[in-house]
Amino acid sequence: MVIDLLKKILISCPSGLPICSVWDDLVSAVRQNQVIIVSGETGSGKTTQLPKICLAAGRGTHRKIACTQPRRVAAITVAARVAEELGPHGPGLVGYKIRFRDSTGPETRIKFVTDGMLLAEVQQDPRLRAYDTIIVDEAHERSLNIDFLLGILRRLLPVRPGLKVIITSATMDTAHFCQAFGKAPVIEIAGRGYPVEIQYKPIEQDEESDITTVEKVIFATEEIKRKDPFGDILVFLPTEREILETVKILKARCRDEALVLPMYGRLAASDQKRIFRPAPVQKIVVATNVAETSITVPGIIYVVDSGLARIARYNVRSRTKALPIVPISRASADQRAGRAGRVHAGVCVRLYSEENYKDRPEYTLPEIRRSNLAEVILRLYSMKLGPVDKFPFVDAPSPQAIKEGFTTLRELRALNAAGRLTKTGRIMARLPLDPRISRMIIEARHENALKEVVIIASAMSIQDPRERPADKESQADQAHSSFKDPSSDLLTFIKMWNAYHKELKAGRSRNQIRKYCRENFLSYNRMQEWKDIHDQIMDILQKAEKFPLNHQITKSLNHQINRSIHCSVLSGFLGQIALKEEGPRYLAARGREVFLFPGSSLYKKGPKWIVATELVRTSRLFARTVAAVEPKWIEKLAGDLCIHCYSDPHWEKHRGEVMAWERVTLFGLPIVERRKVRYGKIDPTESREIFIRQALIPGEFKNKYPFLVHNMELISEVQDLEDRTRRRDIMVDEEALYSFYDQGLSEIEKILFKDKSYKGKKNLGPEVICNERSLARALRIANNDVLALCLTKEDLLRSIPDTNVVVHQFPGHIEVSEHRLSLSYRFCPGDEADGITVKIPSGILCSLSPEPFEWLVPGLLQEKITYLLKSLPKQIRKHLVPIPRVAENIGKKLKKIEKGLLRSLQEEIFKQYGIRIERKMWPRPEDIPPHLLMKFDVIDRNGKVLDSGHDLSRIQESRQKSPSTFDQNDPEWLKIKAKWEMSGLNLENLPDLPSSVMSFSGDQENPIKAFPGLVVEDDCVCIRLFLNQDEALSKTRQGARRLLADYLGKELGYLKRNCVPGDLPPKACIAFGGTQKLRQSVYAFLYRELLGIWTQIPSRSDLIKKAKELEGKVFQQAVPIIQLLKEVFEAHITAKWEIMRLQNTIKSTKSRSLVLKDLEAELIRLTPPHFPANARLDQLPDLPRYLNALAVRAQRAYVNPLKDMAKAAGLEPFLLHLNEAKTHLEAKKETELEKEINYFETLIDEYRVSIFAPELGTAISISPKRLSEAWERLRALL
Repeated sequence: MVIDLLKKILISCPSGLPICSVWDDLVSAVRQNQVIIVSGETGSGKTTQLPKICLAAGRGTHRKIACTQPRRVAAITVAARVAEELGPHGPGLVGYKIRFRDSTGPETRIKFVTDGMLLAEVQQDPRLRAYDTIIVDEAHERSLNIDFLLGILRRLLPVRPGLKVIITSATMDTAHFCQAFGKAPVIEIAGRGYPVEIQYKPIEQDEESDITTVEKVIFATEEIKRKDPFGDILVFLPTEREILETVKILKARCRDEALVLPMYGRLAASDQKRIFRPAPVQKIVVATNVAETSITVPGIIYVVDSGLARIARYNVRSRTKALPIVPISRASADQRAGRAGRVHAGVCVRLYSEENYKDRPEYTLPEIRRSNLAEVILRLYSMKLGPVDKFPFVDAPSPQAIKEGFTTLRELRALNAAGRLTKTGRIMARLPLDPRISRMIIEARHENALKEVVIIASAMSIQDPRERPADKESQADQAHSSFKDPSSDLLTFIKMWNAYHKELKAGRSRNQIRKYCRENFLSYNRMQEWKDIHDQIMDILQKAEKFPLNHQITKSLNHQINRSIHCSVLSGFLGQIALKEEGPRYLAARGREVFLFPGSSLYKKGPKWIVATELVRTSRLFARTVAAVEPKWIEKLAGDLCIHCYSDPHWEKHRGEVMAWERVTLFGLPIVERRKVRYGKIDPTESREIFIRQALIPGEFKNKYPFLVHNMELISEVQDLEDRTRRRDIMVDEEALYSFYDQGLSEIEKILFKDKSYKGKKNLGPEVICNERSLARALRIANNDVLALCLTKEDLLRSIPDTNVVVHQFPGHIEVSEHRLSLSYRFCPGDEADGITVKIPSGILCSLSPEPFEWLVPGLLQEKITYLLKSLPKQIRKHLVPIPRVAENIGKKLKKIEKGLLRSLQEEIFKQYGIRIERKMWPRPEDIPPHLLMKFDVIDRNGKVLDSGHDLSRIQESRQKSPSTFDQNDPEWLKIKAKWEMSGLNLENLPDLPSSVMSFSGDQENPIKAFPGLVVEDDCVCIRLFLNQDEALSKTRQGARRLLADYLGKELGYLKRNCVPGDLPPKACIAFGGTQKLRQSVYAFLYRELLGIWTQIPSRSDLIKKAKELEGKVFQQAVPIIQLLKEVFEAHITAKWEIMRLQNTIKSTKSRSLVLKDLEAELIRLTPPHFPANARLDQLPDLPRYLNALAVRAQRAYVNPLKDMAKAAGLEPFLLHLNEAKTHLEAKKETELEKEINYFETLIDEYRVSIFAPELGTAISISPKRLSEAWERLRALL
């Protein structure tokens, strides 16, 4: 029947086509050769006439003739044209098959297919037995599909000698094809074009920074227009932006004289059609390289060629598809020039030099050399065509590109670790989609989001359906905003789909749908194409695998469905995840820096993690069509692609197992920074070792196991011996303990292995016990019969010390102030805890003195003495050699006394060697090794440490400022308080107070000592208990005076009214703040001195005795004191007057000014503010003489200030010594030191009198020598 039809058709060549001239040659060549190559320009008739030539040559009788086309539109239109030329029977003999559409039937002889569809047929028919002739049209485009198809044909030709192959090319690049197909004959078809004049008008080198490509194009176009205002012009520019800019400028300049139209791939269909319509005026088309071969613009006379194009390239290193602007090849330049010679002799103006043209590559690099090979490799695997590096490509891809393709397929889980096709990979190979999109669809099956993801996948398979006309950009953006989802660019597709299908389901007519698309700036054709592709994908999925397609599309996207959608997309684009850095920057996989595309819904939001379905480099590397993702999704989908690193494996007592920190990275990005994991499953051998070293040896377990309790007690006993004796050679080292437990565990594991009930027997290895759970199970099975894990002293001891010597030299307790205090020892040099620690119950803290603790224990005393002697200054130390022998000698004669070790050493050294050692010569406590200082731990009754340190005085001061450190509600303490504390006391009902009372609120061994004291509360005298004896005495002084004051009230009232002499000069009162203020200060002084400066807590009898002594004699006893004060006041006035006289001459000399400051400071020192409230009574007799001496000094300084300064210079060193001593007193507050300082200050005052006013006489014999001797004695106490 087919043969009959072929006999009825008329096969002829339409007149006027250039191919007619070689028709017979081509028929003959097809008959005589298995492969021929036909070269001819666009419009020569190759595509429509070659299938007919094959029929004329007898092909297509028993099998079909396949003619591949790179574009679906071409397959459809050419099929229709050939069918028409074959006459009435043509439609039955000619058909086409494109993706998702097949118009062929059993009678079809000529089948136009896209190259992709023919490749898909290879999977079902590897030898293409359905065809006897295959025409590969437009082979010069060298797309991936074309190169793949050519490789299959090269391999197929030897096994199918009857198969004919015709390869066509619109350029003269036939050498590659000829060589690849065994030097096949090449037949060239002459063009029918008119001559084209080439004019080179390059942008000069020195003008590149001033004149842009757009400006040069406009200049060239206007120049052509001036010469010929009618001939149509075609301008080639690389980018849409430059095209729109050029169109805008030309429209403004040409006005109605020309029709200026843009032409680019994203242009709306309605705008594209205007290019082909005739125009009443000159037509200027500004286009991208789409107008080179794909679209023939009629009527073009002039071409302006910028020589540039934006060409997609895949960078195998950065794994990104880039769209750089690059110079076109010479072949492309010739194609552009040929557009000017179709209907008339034309002109092509090239905006580059002829030399530049000649230096360009002859042809555009084939796509296989600039693309990701993942899809090609996947198909090769699925069709079992062998390794990719063995496949006969016309131009073999680079090894790096092949490696990148394998990496992508591994990332998509299409290949396993062994490089074999997985189940997922086989499904992906059957889906006519990009491998990433196929992987995304497969994951959606598991996520129950297949319908939503197919919507997104089909949208990615077409050009963006959203249109943005140049003159309506803002309206288009506003219309598209209703589809945008703020959380994801991917969900925008679903919103767009839902909105469109809502109109379809509403029963709208085709015109209404078209109107809806126009109003929302959507391409009607692309929306239809989207729907067709979506439906076909769904149909393919239903046939390919049992995909669950029964769920409905979610109308309102919620968190769960969003997660499912994004996880599905993520599975296909794991290599395009990115982590946000500072500002708008993201760190993408493999160390790339990317930026969110400004048009993205997430541009302002900037989530921490994103996945991008596109990474495109223009001015920067931009992430397009992005969605926010979670790192836990990434980790789950990436699986073994993730790199897991483990650090710090350690034992955790509360978990009972070895844990480690895990860091998970994918392509260099940290998807898990730090996560705790069980290390036993990761490295059982190392976990077992850690289990022994960090759990068994130190006994770090939640539960108490009998063998371990026994072992730890034994180890603690031996370690205590080492700590006391400060040795580390008594107990075996950790390695010995490790070996012991390692061997013991092996014995237990053997018991497990023999036990038939042990379920883990099959997996038993040397590391079976590596956590507490497995240990407890082993102990249960062994019925705790674990002698192999029980230590003995022989296992632990390397040497055996004399226990009696250890106990004597390093006792467990120390006796201090009738208290028995426990000691603990640590031997850890360099650590703060190194040495001896004494436990002090908080209740007795304030009753202890630091000095007894300086002696440490007998075993360390000799070492401490030796260290102290070695730390003395060299001039002292050289008299004490050899130091070890001197230390031993001194140590034998020292007796532990309360005054302290340092004081005792000073006295003994002076006694034996005659060397006086000052206190400051000893090293500071912080410079002494910690083990030679006692460490104090203040504890409560439960043993909790409240404070600690080496400075007992600091701890005592700190605890005094803090709340009570023991339970104030303790029954024993409350009982003692109730017995002794009382209020409303006077001399008659005052009981006798004991020096101290004991409370057993603390431990029985060290009861709390409390001190009764008298205090003034609520204007009455009370008894209160104090934990600090000094505080009790301080409060009692006030309380005792108050008791006496209550008894002597009337007399004290009289004293207060008359304590200031009536004949005291008014100047004296004014000098001390006025009469009222002076009276208060004098009365306070008399009140304190008359009522007693108590140095210990007085008894009742002491107070009554004092009251009787004062009764009726208060004023009488005050009179001598008042008289002394009067003399002081008068002398103060005299001294102040002389100083003021000197002050009036301060401007005369600088020396007087210096002396004046010294005199004023001395006057304030002798009679400070509020004098005499804080004065000492023993000072008063000498004060008038000191003040008179100051007046004399002022008189003489007035006459000769330089002489005064010379005398003062001799006093200066002793004043510096005095200040140094007072500084030490503030830190130590020692009574003996305070007395010595007061005495030294008195000597200085007498020395002042002797040098400034010797005529007044001194109380004692004084000289610089005597002052120096006094300082030496004082310095020894510092």
